[in-house]
Amino acid sequence: MLTTARLFSAATRINKSMVSPMISKFMGDYGYSAKDVPADLSGKQIFITGGTNGIGLSYARTLYTRGASLHIISQTAEVGNAAEAYITTGDIHTAPKDYQEGFGSGTDTSGEGGSKTGSVQLYNCELADLNDVAKTAKEIKDKVDRLDIFAAIAGVGVNSFTRTKDGYDSHLTINCLSHHLFLSHFFPIMKETASQPGADIRIVNMASESHRHDIGGPSEYLGGDRFRTKEEFKRDVGPAGLYGRSKIGNILFTRAVTQRHAASTPIHVFATHPGVVATGQQDQFKPAYGEVAGAILGAVVRPLARRPDQGASSILWASCAEDAKDEASYPNGSYFSDPKTLGGESNEGKDQELIDNFYKTSEEVIKEIVGEKNMGSW
Repeated sequence: MLTTARLFSAATRINKSMVSPMISKFMGDYGYSAKDVPADLSGKQIFITGGTNGIGLSYARTLYTRGASLHIISQTAEVGNAAEAYITTGDIHTAPKDYQEGFGSGTDTSGEGGSKTGSVQLYNCELADLNDVAKTAKEIKDKVDRLDIFAAIAGVGVNSFTRTKDGYDSHLTINCLSHHLFLSHFFPIMKETASQPGADIRIVNMASESHRHDIGGPSEYLGGDRFRTKEEFKRDVGPAGLYGRSKIGNILFTRAVTQRHAASTPIHVFATHPGVVATGQQDQFKPAYGEVAGAILGAVVRPLARRPDQGASSILWASCAEDAKDEASYPNGSYFSDPKTLGGESNEGKDQELIDNFYKTSEEVIKEIVGEKNMGSW
């Protein structure tokens, strides 16, 4: 159980850099919302992880009401069916309970400004099982002839350390490696789509200001191997460190994809921070810090949290706004803390050694688990 001092330290680590960028905008205008999304996205094919709850569910509802065709990863059929009912009807009472509670007494604006009907295709997939990810990626690849947006939203929050059945950290596997594997299969489709007239192709990864709590240079607690070896992908660095390490991974991956794959294409690649958002992630504090301490920590964080639709503002902007493509203002590979706001990621997030290490070691881990033939061709 946490002592009072350790609980305060944990609360500070989780809140400090996540909350401070949003205090001035708390309960205010974040510069972009559902009503600002283009009214007609008919014909667009959009892949979403995390689209059955929280930020990703609001994001999915917004795009559905613009006529987009959604391909959504769901961990279970039950949650997926509840999410689909909400996406297609807008009835929040059909949504998963965590999602409903995220709005408190506020109003859900996810469908605001939308007047069209899209489509939803659910795929049950366990993101902690990379062989299941590879299988699902191939299934989707065989069904789609284009892909316009890749939205990597799913993720484990501040939670206790667990290893997957393959022996690797669940945070890095779910938050980073699963998306790396999916995109390795989908990128050739996106590149082909980008060659078509009028195409607007984007890859958006959900990062966090918590990436600043991670490595900070070599250290035993915060990842001393600097992503050089597969052993780091197995190491426990504490609940906040596990989350922060995966979030710096999302930023490093964004940079690596931009440099290695998107540089010679018109594809835009971004990472975003959603702010502190009222989702089921606060419930993960309990296994991370114990029932009592976790409940207290959740009570500290939740009053400052944005609603799910407010949390979706950054990723909606990065996915859909025309001005996001202005590379003079927003270079490809950028990280955003709010719509139109460059996040100024930590020095580690821009460190070329770390960018290369994280990408190369991620590929080594993935190939070890699924085999070279089940890795996508990029």
